[in-house]
Amino acid sequence: AAVTRPATLDALCDAIACGSGAFAADPDGVARAAAQRFPFDEAYIRAYLSRLRYGFGDAERAGLERFLDMAHAAGELDEVPATGAVAA
Repeated sequence: AAVTRPATLDALCDAIACGSGAFAADPDGVARAAAQRFPFDEAYIRAYLSRLRYGFGDAERAGLERFLDMAHAAGELDEVPATGAVAA
Protein backbone atom coordinates (compact mmCIF):
# COMPACT_ATOMS: atom_id res chain seq x y z
CA ALA A 1 0.00 0.00 0.00
CA ALA A 2 1.32 3.42 -0.92
CA VAL A 3 1.84 5.97 1.82
CA THR A 4 1.21 9.60 0.99
CA ARG A 5 2.86 12.51 2.72
CA PRO A 6 0.51 14.91 4.48
CA ALA A 7 0.40 18.44 3.09
CA THR A 8 1.69 19.73 6.43
CA LEU A 9 4.87 17.66 6.00
CA ASP A 10 5.35 19.07 2.50
CA ALA A 11 4.89 22.59 3.90
CA LEU A 12 7.43 21.89 6.65
CA CYS A 13 9.96 20.55 4.13
CA ASP A 14 9.46 23.67 2.00
CA ALA A 15 9.95 25.94 5.03
CA ILE A 16 13.15 24.14 6.02
CA ALA A 17 14.52 24.38 2.48
CA CYS A 18 13.62 28.07 2.32
CA GLY A 19 15.16 28.82 5.70
CA SER A 20 18.39 26.94 5.07
CA GLY A 21 18.68 28.59 1.65
CA ALA A 22 18.16 32.04 3.16
CA PHE A 23 20.86 31.37 5.77
CA ALA A 24 23.28 30.11 3.11
CA ALA A 25 22.68 33.26 1.03
CA ASP A 26 22.87 35.79 3.90
CA PRO A 27 23.92 34.33 7.26
CA ASP A 28 24.49 37.75 8.83
CA GLY A 29 21.07 39.04 7.74
CA VAL A 30 19.28 35.95 9.02
CA ALA A 31 21.14 36.08 12.34
CA ARG A 32 20.36 39.80 12.68
CA ALA A 33 16.65 39.25 11.96
CA ALA A 34 16.45 36.27 14.32
CA ALA A 35 18.16 38.22 17.11
CA GLN A 36 15.31 40.73 16.92
CA ARG A 37 12.71 37.97 17.39
CA PHE A 38 14.42 35.71 19.92
CA PRO A 39 16.31 36.32 23.19
CA PHE A 40 19.73 35.38 21.74
CA ASP A 41 22.49 37.52 20.26
CA GLU A 42 23.52 37.41 16.60
CA ALA A 43 26.75 35.47 17.22
CA TYR A 44 24.93 32.74 19.13
CA ILE A 45 22.24 32.42 16.44
CA ARG A 46 24.79 32.39 13.60
CA ALA A 47 26.82 29.66 15.35
CA TYR A 48 23.68 27.61 16.06
CA LEU A 49 22.35 27.85 12.52
CA SER A 50 25.74 27.06 10.99
CA ARG A 51 25.76 23.73 12.84
CA LEU A 52 22.35 22.52 11.67
CA ARG A 53 22.39 19.75 9.07
CA TYR A 54 19.42 18.37 7.19
CA GLY A 55 21.19 15.70 5.17
CA PHE A 56 21.98 12.15 6.18
CA GLY A 57 25.47 11.24 5.03
CA ASP A 58 28.24 8.93 6.20
CA ALA A 59 28.87 10.81 9.47
CA GLU A 60 25.17 10.78 10.37
CA ARG A 61 24.88 7.08 9.54
CA ALA A 62 27.92 6.34 11.72
CA GLY A 63 26.33 8.31 14.56
CA LEU A 64 23.06 6.43 14.21
CA GLU A 65 24.88 3.09 14.19
CA ARG A 66 26.83 4.07 17.32
CA PHE A 67 23.62 5.16 19.05
CA LEU A 68 21.93 1.86 18.17
CA ASP A 69 24.95 -0.14 19.38
CA MET A 70 24.94 1.76 22.68
CA ALA A 71 21.18 1.31 23.08
CA HIS A 72 21.64 -2.42 22.52
CA ALA A 73 24.51 -2.57 25.03
CA ALA A 74 22.33 -0.75 27.59
CA GLY A 75 19.55 -3.29 27.11
CA GLU A 76 17.18 -0.87 25.38
CA LEU A 77 17.16 -2.85 22.11
CA ASP A 78 16.91 -6.61 21.75
CA GLU A 79 18.92 -6.42 18.55
CA VAL A 80 20.61 -3.72 16.49
CA PRO A 81 18.51 -2.94 13.42
CA ALA A 82 20.23 -2.61 10.05
CA THR A 83 20.64 0.97 8.90
CA GLY A 84 20.91 0.13 5.21
CA ALA A 85 17.30 1.19 4.61
CA VAL A 86 17.87 4.70 5.97
CA ALA A 87 17.71 7.12 3.06
CA ALA A 88 20.77 9.25 2.48
